[in-house]
Amino acid sequence: MRLRSRRVAAFAAAALVLSCVTVVGVAVAAAAPDRTGATVDDDTAIPQDLLWPWVMWCEREVGTPPGSAMASFGVSDDGTVSVQYGFVDEEGSIESIDETLSESVGACIGSRRIAMDGRVSRRADDSVRLAVYDWAVRQQQPCLVAHGFEVAVPTLEEFLGPDSMPWYLLDRSIWTRSGELVDIDFDEVLDARLACPPFPPYLGDEGLGL
Repeated sequence: MRLRSRRVAAFAAAALVLSCVTVVGVAVAAAAPDRTGATVDDDTAIPQDLLWPWVMWCEREVGTPPGSAMASFGVSDDGTVSVQYGFVDEEGSIESIDETLSESVGACIGSRRIAMDGRVSRRADDSVRLAVYDWAVRQQQPCLVAHGFEVAVPTLEEFLGPDSMPWYLLDRSIWTRSGELVDIDFDEVLDARLACPPFPPYLGDEGLGL
């Protein structure tokens, strides 16, 4: 989340671009479908950026015994997740595979479809980052607050940083500082994510990366 010095000189021009983006964003947001009333059920697909929280939520629901660890993890093109869990030895290496645990956690993960959207296929240049910052301030953050997730929008400097993807504001509420998933109903997270996209729909559905 560092800001390169060469970008500081561009802030004056960035402010002008941002004002233009705001006008465009208002018009597009008005035309965007209202997803705040979306319902979450067993058939609701999980966006790719919530895949890991979903896996960890399933691990918590099933209960992984002490001394066990994920031995393998894979996602196919159609969004099917395959996992294996095993027990570790004193050196932290997988000693044996626990087929029962692997099937239990795998069944939980497989109970929901994963929508693989290739979210890192579009490069986020400065103009895109400005547009997403505007979207986060005007649309995403207020929407998340309305859904019970108190999050703050990172600074414009962070949005313009070439090594950061700060637009996933929901992440700031569902992870602890130590990298653990907070104790929360996953459907509440999914509902907020579907209602409050991390970037504007007019940028496309393929996602954003560095």
